[in-house]
Amino acid sequence: MPINNNSVAVVTGAASGIGRALAIRLAEEGVAGIAISDVNVAGLQETVEMAARPGIAVSSHVVDVSKLDD
Repeated sequence: MPINNNSVAVVTGAASGIGRALAIRLAEEGVAGIAISDVNVAGLQETVEMAARPGIAVSSHVVDVSKLDD
């Protein structure tokens, strides 16, 4: 599936490591939007700042994907 300026992505574990790198790369590719999540609030904010690009919506969500209620 090609990634383009109409694509929207969801990245879990985006506060560091591979998740952060993926969110930044998707922003560099020019997707329309990225929803990122992690339990690390400070790390999520850093990723938002690193992925910020004009015209790309980045939303962050504090979520523990190991918990069904989250």
